[in-house]
Order: sequence, then C-alpha cells, then structure tokens
Amino acid sequence: MSAPPNHAISGIFDRLYFCFILFLPLVYVSSIIDPVLIPRQIYLSAFVLILALTLAYHLKNEKLKPDFSFLKLPVFAAYAVLLLMVLVSFAQAIAISESIYVLSKYSIEAVFFVLTTYLLITEKLNFLTLAKAIILFVFITEIVAIVQVLKYSQKEGGLFNQLHEITSTNGNKNLLSSILFIGLPFLLASAQLPKVWKTLSVILIGVALVLVWIIQTRAVMLAFIVFFVVNFGLSMLLQKNNSSKISARTLLLVASLLLASFSIFAVLNKDKFSRLFNVTSLVERMALYQNSLEMIREHYVLGVGAGNWQVSYLKYGLNHFPIKEVRDGLTTFQRPHNDFLWVFSETGMAGFAAYVALFAIIIFYTVRLIQKTKSQPERSVYMTILATLLGYLFIAVFDFPLERIEHQVLLTLLFAIVTAGYYKHCMASQQRDTTSLSISTLQIGILLPVLFSFFVGINRCRGEYHSHKLIAAHQKANWKVMIKEADKAVNECYSMNPMSIPVLWYKGVALFSLGNIPEAQANFEIAYSLSPYNIHVLNNLASCYETLGDHQKAIAFYQKALTVSAGMEESLLNLSAVYFNIKHYKLAFETINRCDTSCTDPKYKTFLPAIVRARKNELSGTKQ
Repeated sequence: MSAPPNHAISGIFDRLYFCFILFLPLVYVSSIIDPVLIPRQIYLSAFVLILALTLAYHLKNEKLKPDFSFLKLPVFAAYAVLLLMVLVSFAQAIAISESIYVLSKYSIEAVFFVLTTYLLITEKLNFLTLAKAIILFVFITEIVAIVQVLKYSQKEGGLFNQLHEITSTNGNKNLLSSILFIGLPFLLASAQLPKVWKTLSVILIGVALVLVWIIQTRAVMLAFIVFFVVNFGLSMLLQKNNSSKISARTLLLVASLLLASFSIFAVLNKDKFSRLFNVTSLVERMALYQNSLEMIREHYVLGVGAGNWQVSYLKYGLNHFPIKEVRDGLTTFQRPHNDFLWVFSETGMAGFAAYVALFAIIIFYTVRLIQKTKSQPERSVYMTILATLLGYLFIAVFDFPLERIEHQVLLTLLFAIVTAGYYKHCMASQQRDTTSLSISTLQIGILLPVLFSFFVGINRCRGEYHSHKLIAAHQKANWKVMIKEADKAVNECYSMNPMSIPVLWYKGVALFSLGNIPEAQANFEIAYSLSPYNIHVLNNLASCYETLGDHQKAIAFYQKALTVSAGMEESLLNLSAVYFNIKHYKLAFETINRCDTSCTDPKYKTFLPAIVRARKNELSGTKQ
C-alpha cells in the first residue's frame, strides 16, 4: 500500500490518529476495579469528539466534500442491524445499566469506524501513519510485558507460577497475547517504511512470538499458525515475483522450525508449560458454552439483553463446573469466552447474524481486493489482513477480544482499511450515487453517540472508583464505609461491579452485620432483582427472612441457591439450621449430610452434633 503525497502524511488527521494510538496503551487508572476498560472508552470518546470537530471544520470550509455514499455498503447495514438488536434487547434485560453500557460502547466504535473509513477514502489519513503508530503501540505493550516477565522471574515461585500477572497494560494475559496478534498486519507493513521501522518490526514480531509462548495462550498460538499458513498459501498462489515466493518459503521454514523448537521444549518442560497441557480450562470453557447454548435455546429470538449474559448464565447451574471456587460462587464469569455465543445469547438470532455478517463481508472485501490489486506491496497488506482476520476468528471462539476497547480499535482500523480499499478499487467501475450529508446532520449523527458514550463512561468510572473503595472496606469489615461507598457507587449506568456482583449486595451485607435487618433485606431484594441467580444474593436474602422469622421464604431462597449450586455448603448449613429451628429434624439431617465431611465452615461442627442428637431423639421418641 503505497504512501500518498507528503502533505497527507503530515496532515492534521494523521497527527491525531498517531497520537491517539500511541497513547492508547498508556491509558490506565489504578484507582478503579478494571483500570483500562472504561478509561479507554472515555479516551476513545474524547478522540472521536476531537476528530468530529476537526472534520466539521474542514467540511464547513469546503476543504472536504460531505460525500458519505460509502455508508450504503452492506458492511454498514450489518453494523446498523447489530446496534438495533442491542437496543431491542433492552426489553429482555434484567440489569438495564449493563445494556446501556454495551450500547454506548458499540455506538462509539461504530462512529470511529465510519469516520476512519471516510478519511481513508478521501486520502486524508495515511495507512503508513497508522502502521507507524501501531508499531510504537506494540513496542510500548511489549516493553511493559518484558518488565513484568523480569519482575516475576525473580519472585518466589518463579515466572511460570505467576503467568496470570503478565498482562502488560491489557488487564489479562490472554488479552495481551491477542492484541499482539492483531497488530501483525501493521508490523509487516513496515516493509514499505525506512530501515529503522523494518528492523524494529522484526524484533517486535520475534518478541511477540516469545511472549505468547511464555504466556501459553493456546487460542493465540493457533491464530499465529493460521496466520502463517494462510500468508504462505496466498503468497505461493498469488505472488508472481519469484523473490516473494522465496521469501514466503523462508518465512514458512523459519516459522516451522520455531514451532517445532517451542513444541519440543514445552514437552520436555511440562512442569513449566502445564497450561498448554491442562484440560481443566477446556472443561471450564465447555461448561460456559453449555450454559450459553441453554440460554440461546431459551432466548434465541431477542437474547437475554445486551450485557446480561453475566446475570443469566447462573440460571443454568454451576454443578458441572470443574473448579470448586466457581461452584461456590467465589469465581464468577462476565462473558462465555466465545464472542459469537456471547452476541447470540445477548442479542438473539438477528444480532448474531449481523455480527457474523460483519466478518463475512469484510473477508469478502479483502479477498476481492487481493484479486484486483495490482500493486504487490498493497496486495501483501491485504493478504496479511486476511490472515489476521481468519486468525482473529479463532481467538474470538475461545476468548473475549470483543469486550476490550484496544482490541476493537485495532480491529476497526483493519475493517476501515479494507472497506475504504474496496470502495475505491472495487466500486470504481460502478455508478456511485453521491450522498451528501449536511453538517448539522453529521453533527447530530456523531455527537449524540459521543456524548452518550462520555456520559455512560464517566458514570461507570465513578461507580467503579467507589466500588473499588467499597471492596477494600468489605475486606476490612468496615461496615459504615461500605454503606457510604455503595450509595456513591450506584447510578443509572452502574449497578454491578466487574465481578458481576450487584453493588447493593455489599450494602446489604454491611447493614446485616450492623443488625439493621429490614434495610439489609430491602437492599438484598434490589440485588436479587438485578441478579436473581447469584447464589450469594439468594443466600443472604434467605438469611434475612430467617432472621425476621419468615421460615418458609428463607427455605425457598436457600433452595433456589442450591438449585444453582447443589454443593454450596453455606446454603446447605443455613437451610439445615432453618429445618432444625422449625423442628423438621429429618430434613435438617438430610440437608447437612449433603456437606462434605471435610467441610471447614465452623458452623458444620456446631450444627452437626445438635442435628444428629435431635434426629436420634426424634427416632427414639424422646422429647426435646
């Protein structure tokens, strides 16, 4: 993809995009629960606002034509349907605040897609500027990751026991691996840049491979294999230049040798690379998929509501999950680790079809560009983009890049590059209707999503800030501070934290601990309305009813909790106590007998002798 004239390279839009991408990995706020997700949405919103205002200025001064006829392309129709289904799914949502958040995120990403496509079509944004910015983006990401690798290599237990800490600035090790993968087309585009950029890109690709291997992210490893195989196949099939074919063969040989070396080393060091051979995470994924498919079967038309998978998956039970912490509700999930099941379960069949259509259309556009493009450097770019998109699909099946702003920014840039290229090269021979939009129409169409995203992002950031303090107070049993922070955290855009726990559940715990049972019950009721299958919410609400003397409601809610997780010992012990209190000793004994004999809950050793004694007396006819 050749560079445009110098005036475009040094243009205002190039500088805006360069700065935005360069600083994106540095956006990090440690005082909230998830230090990157919401701050980066606010950052993207600010950038899009600046971009829109700059664009409006150029349009007003007639330096640009307001021709948005490219919006008639099918890819934008697919995006519009997806946004519509997110909005329609509100009717099914239990936690509306989560649906509001998802709509705000998708909306700002859609505006970013439209503006970037327009600027690429009008040649006011240069692909090579984007490539330089993302090369530096990857450089920053890898530097932070290397520092973390060195830091945890020196700690007790060694690096391989602390791999979950190698996240760079991405919040999760899998997300670190996938963002390095998505950056590949831009790194390889350095072939069109000066030598220093080429050298840096080669080093960064090598470091990326080593990091992914160390972190042991299997989905991204598979994506890299797909990338190299597709690239090699296309090079051998389409490149007419013999030197290009020789380079492709060399690349495949090097990649094959590296893969073989890494595989042999991993097999010989299974103790260090246990995550590559561990099946527990796969069983866990299968359990998540099972719950998601049950959800889809029950809500295939409209889904359960955008952002509400995290609330609804509990309905289908935790008994088949392999890890006890999951069954006990100590470890929660916010998404099914499969973006396609995630979209289907939340937005229904039409939302799923639109999301799949987005990728299908972009892949079709990319294939057509590879066929029609005569310039070898430009064709190579489209080949690497196609290989990346196919690899990304494998990642999306096992992880959750859809959730993350930085992943969607890079993916959207790829979408925009392909869409702009298709519009310019493959639609050139067709009669195109010019669609001119007034500046006021553009301002409304752009500013509304931007302001909406700002409003939601700031409110959620405020909620997370106070939730962060709330959790710290909970750990210290500081009940009064918990109540104060919970009241500050809740707003129209924020009702549950990133661990899918309603904020007012914490307030209920604090009030219960202070002996204010009626108010605790009221807060647990609200938490229950937001998360009706959360076993801790059910358990605590049941305890309120029991304390207030409503034994039947207490039994009903304890049984609901046990329907979700049959082995939850706290609910089993509490339910056995209720049965004991109402002198149903047989049921009390049968319930407590479901606890494991190795139960460490102090109540087990207290309750069991009393229940056994009461049951024996009942059987022998002795009065209590």
